[in-house]
Order: sequence, then C-alpha cells, then structure tokens
Amino acid sequence: MPANQSLYRLVFLTGVGVFVLGSGPLLLVIALAKLGVTSDPNPNPVFFGLMAMFTFWPGIGTAAVGLILWIMERRKERLVGKHGAST
Repeated sequence: MPANQSLYRLVFLTGVGVFVLGSGPLLLVIALAKLGVTSDPNPNPVFFGLMAMFTFWPGIGTAAVGLILWIMERRKERLVGKHGAST
C-alpha cells in the first residue's frame, strides 16, 4: 500500500473514530433507556450530549475528506494505468 493511501486511510479512520467515540456514549445511553436497562426512562445525559455535539460534524467531515482523497487517488491511478506513462 503506497504511503498516500495509508495516509488517506488514517484520515478516514480518525474521522470514524472521532464520530464513534464522541456520539457512541450518547447513543448507548439512549438505547439502554429505551430497552429499560436504566432506572430512569428519560435520562438527561448532558455531558454525553455536549460530547456528541462537538464531535459529530468534525468526525463526519474528517471521514469524508479521507474518503474523497482516497477516491481521487484511485481514479488517478486508474487513469494512469489505462493510458500508461506519457513521458
């Protein structure tokens, strides 16, 4: 795997990690309350909500940038492979 592709993969996985670690706890609290596992059917997870608010869009954006860069690199490789080196 070329260095660029591993960088793009790292950017993508960083974005996914930020999204999961930031929004995951809030989604887990919501799911546990919905299933009746918690004693409070309507919990108020303020900290988890703030954490999700501050990490949702940066995580999605970082993952999207990594994905777009990876797609552009693959298209460039495909074009070079079709037409060969033009030197």
